[in-house]
Amino acid sequence: MMEKIILLACISLFFLGCGNFLDINPESEVVNDDMFSTAEGVEDALYGVYMSMVKEDMYGGDMSVLIPELLGQNFVTDDGYLIYVSRLDNENSYARNMTKKMWQGSYLVISYLNNIIENLEQKSVKDFKYYNLYRGEALGLRAAIHFDLLRLFAVHINSTDEKAKAKAIPYVTKYTFKVTPFSSVEEVYEKIIADLKEAEICLAEDEVLMPKIRKGGEKGFTGARELHFNLYAAQAMLARVYWMKGDLENAKKYA
Repeated sequence: MMEKIILLACISLFFLGCGNFLDINPESEVVNDDMFSTAEGVEDALYGVYMSMVKEDMYGGDMSVLIPELLGQNFVTDDGYLIYVSRLDNENSYARNMTKKMWQGSYLVISYLNNIIENLEQKSVKDFKYYNLYRGEALGLRAAIHFDLLRLFAVHINSTDEKAKAKAIPYVTKYTFKVTPFSSVEEVYEKIIADLKEAEICLAEDEVLMPKIRKGGEKGFTGARELHFNLYAAQAMLARVYWMKGDLENAKKYA
């Protein structure tokens, strides 16, 4: 009997300990609602996004250099599974596993961004001095990642495969566990452009914050705007998106 009491006590302490442990989030975690009560918390959440984006499955390797260069035939390889990646042969398990990690990593970061955006919707410029910058960056990054997913996983907008065009990628705008339905290629472009257009408006202050000649020694969130998704990043991205879509008039305008 005594042994059972001791065992139950140990189990209770174990679960209490787990509860306390789960209440503590690492500093770079971007899904903690408590972060969004202060400007510093919002900034930490955005920094967490950037840190996640430079992992190898995303722009630290696969999405920035390896896979685009293989598909563009700028890199030639005879290295095992990379041959299958270069052929877009996702029937091969190794190639499929690699692209799967890229897909999962991208949508994980998009979920972080949606969490930031949704929490910002409960705030305003009265709460945070750089509210518009925070929102603009999050919207711009969400659009940019979706654009790369569209380029890598969907058919081109001029494709004659109507079935494939109708099911491009999910454009996820909610922080939720529910599965987002696939959008068509055209719909994804519309959503990307809408996010970038709003980002451009939100980031207008960068015209002042990013002078042609910097004095150096700037600090804080606005101290190095060239390292963030800023106004000019939004405009450059719009040029790329319009060009890829075939809208050369707007592409020229933003370029």
